[in-house]
Amino acid sequence: YIWADGTQKPNEWESIFGGSIWQEVPSLKKQYLHVFAKEQPDLNWENNKMRQDLYKMIRWWLDLGIDGFRIDAISHIKKSSWDTKPQADWAFSPFTNVAGIGVYLKELGQIFKEYDIVTVGEASGVTAEQAPEWVGEDGYFNMIFEFEHISLWKREKQDTIDVIALKKALSHWQKQLDYGKGWNALYMENHDVPRSVSVFGNDQPVYRQKAATALATMYLLLQGTPFIYQGQELGMTNMTFTDLAQLDDVTAKQQIEELRKLEDSSERNLEILELMSSISRDNSRTPMQWSTEENAGFSTAEPWLVVNPNYEELNVAAQLKQPNSILSYYKQLIQLRKNRAVLVTGHYHDYLLDDPKVYVYERFLGTERILVVVNLTKDTAQIDLPTAISGQSWTLVIDNHSVEGASSERELQLTQHQKTMALAPYEARVYHMNQRVKETFNEKIK
Repeated sequence: YIWADGTQKPNEWESIFGGSIWQEVPSLKKQYLHVFAKEQPDLNWENNKMRQDLYKMIRWWLDLGIDGFRIDAISHIKKSSWDTKPQADWAFSPFTNVAGIGVYLKELGQIFKEYDIVTVGEASGVTAEQAPEWVGEDGYFNMIFEFEHISLWKREKQDTIDVIALKKALSHWQKQLDYGKGWNALYMENHDVPRSVSVFGNDQPVYRQKAATALATMYLLLQGTPFIYQGQELGMTNMTFTDLAQLDDVTAKQQIEELRKLEDSSERNLEILELMSSISRDNSRTPMQWSTEENAGFSTAEPWLVVNPNYEELNVAAQLKQPNSILSYYKQLIQLRKNRAVLVTGHYHDYLLDDPKVYVYERFLGTERILVVVNLTKDTAQIDLPTAISGQSWTLVIDNHSVEGASSERELQLTQHQKTMALAPYEARVYHMNQRVKETFNEKIK
């Protein structure tokens, strides 16, 4: 572990979970470093014996035949010298993707390369420009989870997401790793963030199904390997917490404590509950909603967190019976990826990145082209189609409105020389180009 002698903290570094990064052990008159919770002391990667023991453990699991590792918080294993001051706009800079980390990651990566496995590293602080070093042909991992798009949702209450910023973040990573420079790990949810339909979409009943399927269309068809978090495929939403005791997340508890120091009143507690219902990690940790049975069918025992009350209408059993459910749409998108090589190995090209409502991009491979158009807002939208799109005719492959008959009176086909396209709130469409042009699209956009 990483120890400091004495009872005085070596610096004022802040833990990612809040409070000091140092925890005193009075009986030893020493302090140990913990980037996260005090129950999670950091290992000392500068200690070669520790590293060799760790590698031995890794080999033990790999020799058993496991398929790979998801490596948590790997960008924090290297620390700066203790006199390093955090950057003004980033408190965690002294222990995030610090120069020299590659020495350890290369050692680790050499072990992984000896086995036929998949590795994905959680890599906070790694930029898209640095990503090829991490996931390129000679990189440390197969993929990394980036934080650029997910960090757009701040730890404060906000009603909407910046659509342009979201598009640019996703596009940035697509372009930096395209053409064999690396491979993206695509995700919209995990255990560390609130529910995507509540954050990036709209969880109101009138919009929830369309918002969830729009987000699915947007990210599942990008270049990379999609990750789906439990309940995301149902459109599970954030929880409306009614009591602070319902919260279990260590970061939420830390934030609640800090907010109560400023003011401790019933009115303040209501404000905190509203905030936690928006930002707490517990939103994505409520029990999986399997059915209408007790505790959403998750367990007959009392679960560690309260069940979201909307489980009665939002659950697996119900959606399995509904051909037009969010779950059904996810299955259709996954099948579409499996059936179209262009959606796996094809390249990426975006349009209209500064449009505040609609995300438009293409996947192309040789002369095959797939067009993805998604309205990411609760408003209707109209876009002017770029010449590269309007110069071709397209056939609709899938959309999230016509499956319910809502588009029966609307023109969904994209004809040659069509100049504009109108979209309903949270409407998503995927098109396939009808004719194979002589030149490849790659040559055309150059």
